[in-house]
Amino acid sequence: MAKQDKNKNKSTFPNALKIQPWLKNRIFRGTNGRFGVTEKLWKDFSFDELVEFSISHNKATVNKHLTGVVPPDYVGPFDKEIKLPVKPESKEDGEA
Repeated sequence: MAKQDKNKNKSTFPNALKIQPWLKNRIFRGTNGRFGVTEKLWKDFSFDELVEFSISHNKATVNKHLTGVVPPDYVGPFDKEIKLPVKPESKEDGEA
């Protein structure tokens, strides 16, 4: 029973996106949304890449290749706000 509790804590969202089993050793060649042109095995996709695939393709294509849904509290790498460095204010002492 300890193993079940450990696995239960490991996956906080049980119905997260996964690839279909028949795709594991097949290559994806194409455009994957904001990740651009991609050529790699389906089993090597990160979760962020799977989410981008589901966003950038139509529902029929997504249902054919993936199972599950995107967790409601998911924040992807493109959703994070980029913090730019703040330019320091110039000192005006009257010196030329």
